Amino acid sequence: DICQGNSVQLLGSVGFDSYQWAMGGASISNNKDLSVKTAGTYFLTATATNGCKSEASVVVDVHALPKLELKDVNQQCQGTSFTLDVNSFETVNGASHLTYQWQALKNGAWEILTGAEFEKVPLVVHNAGERYRLTVYDDLGCSDFKEVQPEYFKPLKLIIDSEASFCDNSSFLLQSPLKAGVDVASYQWFKDASGSSS
Repeated sequence: DICQGNSVQLLGSVGFDSYQWAMGGASISNNKDLSVKTAGTYFLTATATNGCKSEASVVVDVHALPKLELKDVNQQCQGTSFTLDVNSFETVNGASHLTYQWQALKNGAWEILTGAEFEKVPLVVHNAGERYRLTVYDDLGCSDFKEVQPEYFKPLKLIIDSEASFCDNSSFLLQSPLKAGVDVASYQWFKDASGSSS
């Protein structure tokens, strides 16, 4: 049995003068060995130097791959953790879930993350900008994988002129210097280090 997309090598016995592979009544190869990716019954006829023939057949089953989908990961503020989770997992051919494996892309290569927390979902990570891959294997050995890359929002740079001065019993307007077009949900002003707000 093989998973979809993989191949298997069918090996003819040594000691014969010629070989003939066939499938569905059609000849497909004269080599001793045959690499196949398609499900079906393969027949081999081997002929010895004395003209005697020997026949054998083998059935190859191809299992469809499981289907994995990850939940979308929303951007977060700096310092916030991310939860990577499975949105759906579909098995086929009676297979069921067997194992999860998380990897991270580091220095251009996928590195397997070891430890019990990396063998399950959801996974909580604290690093944005790093790309993660989740591979799921069913009990037939077939697998699917998806990748995700958490991202932080770009930090807002807020600076207020600390040298501002004004006369007693008058007022002074403090304004946010954020550029026009920056989408800010709310503001909170503090008037002293104790945290009193207004």
